[in-house]
Amino acid sequence: MTTKSVNRGKISLYSIFLALIFCSAGIGAAAANPSVSINPSVTDVDFGDPFSVFIEVNPDGMNVESILASLTYDETKASVTNVILKSADFPVNDPGTQSPGLIQNIMGLNTQTGGVTTVTNLAEIQMTAIDEGTFVIGISGSLTQPPGDPLTPVDWNPGQVNINVEVPDTNQVPNVNVTIKPSTQTICNDTDFSIFIEVNPNSTTSVESVLASITYDQTKASVTNVILNSVNFPVNSPGTQTSGLIQNIMGLNTLTSGLTTTANLAEIQMTAIDVGTFSIAISSSLTTPPGDTITPVDLINGQVTVEICEEDPDEPETPDAIDLYKGWNLFSVPHVLNDSSVLSLTEGFSPGAAVIYYDASGIGWGSVTDVEPLKAYLIYVTDNETLVNLEAKPVPAGSLAMYVGWNLLGMTGYSPAMAEDALNVSEIDDSYQKIMNWDNYDKRFNLYGYNCNDDWSGDGDCPPPLAEHVTTQNFPMKPYAGYWINMAYADVYTGQG
Repeated sequence: MTTKSVNRGKISLYSIFLALIFCSAGIGAAAANPSVSINPSVTDVDFGDPFSVFIEVNPDGMNVESILASLTYDETKASVTNVILKSADFPVNDPGTQSPGLIQNIMGLNTQTGGVTTVTNLAEIQMTAIDEGTFVIGISGSLTQPPGDPLTPVDWNPGQVNINVEVPDTNQVPNVNVTIKPSTQTICNDTDFSIFIEVNPNSTTSVESVLASITYDQTKASVTNVILNSVNFPVNSPGTQTSGLIQNIMGLNTLTSGLTTTANLAEIQMTAIDVGTFSIAISSSLTTPPGDTITPVDLINGQVTVEICEEDPDEPETPDAIDLYKGWNLFSVPHVLNDSSVLSLTEGFSPGAAVIYYDASGIGWGSVTDVEPLKAYLIYVTDNETLVNLEAKPVPAGSLAMYVGWNLLGMTGYSPAMAEDALNVSEIDDSYQKIMNWDNYDKRFNLYGYNCNDDWSGDGDCPPPLAEHVTTQNFPMKPYAGYWINMAYADVYTGQG
């Protein structure tokens, strides 16, 4: 294997992953009582207005190195328009991932030796009030203090938003509007869905004709058909289509009185082609009999979120390929490959894929040109991908030097085993304290194994009384997976086969 040092210009993704590791690791304990709060704690806003809340970090006399925070809200009452990160105090950061009602894994890492010691903001969350009522903005997550130790306990203080509606003038007539319906929807990737262009006259203004155009994100959805409403608009046209735009969809009502009740101009049939959230924006001009322009007209956009809805698949014991999911993945190979080059393994991948390895001898992170058994590697992919070309070469797997602290490893052989057995056979059972499993699909550590032998030197219970913390007798290891392992002593990890 050839290893190259990663230059500073490319280190951000690696630093982010390291921050996630130490936010999730659960090693050690702290006696201070810092807090993370939604600020202001109570926000009063009028319906339709934009507003902001802040994620405030108060070290309370401690030193905060990193924070990983998730925020929940009522998506029926507010929408998120932007997440602005505090780069001054958290220069390594990530805005997290958004789905309706949730912003997950907003991350900030302070790169100073002493961490953050004063009250500061992790992020500003910009929102818009879309319905009246009161809701809570919940906050949860984890903090670390230098050098990567969990900071606990932490007070997580939610906020409250009150959305007020001005008492309407009973004599005021609402504007005619053209609306994308449904206003929000969440659908599965690679599935068909529809949106509708809804026309709403008011009590004093009927609609004679509509000319409408919509824009959308052509990287997330494609248009398959435009179905017009010939009953209410017997003279009509589906308009013209280009990437991300349907222009001049037209409908004409031929009755003398025009359209007086709510009706759809058209159904737009679409197919989801990639995950993410995008807006469907509407622009339109309307006339009322006998051809007079209607003004003003309210135009109300829609929003679509595309998600992966497949269940997390169980990896086969001896796969012909390894499934990778967009973002960071851990993997290993249980044998020497016929062609071990990264170029061969990632052939045909979308641009931006990268394979890195953590050399615990003191070198740290580096890029990789060849993949070897016993080691585990981090691979970043910009889309869901599959590793193929995993054919074995009939030569021994060899051995791997293990160093005090955190190391990356994979298992050899093709039979899953509990860590207690797999690492005992590999002759390092008396040398390690803890092993962690990274879930490639969910992008989180989902299991922590504690080697509770006579030489246990970790802090606290072994394991702690938490659902995802087990002894190594109950920690399963699989071929082709990758694991983080914490060594109490230097040792040599021996391959089997």
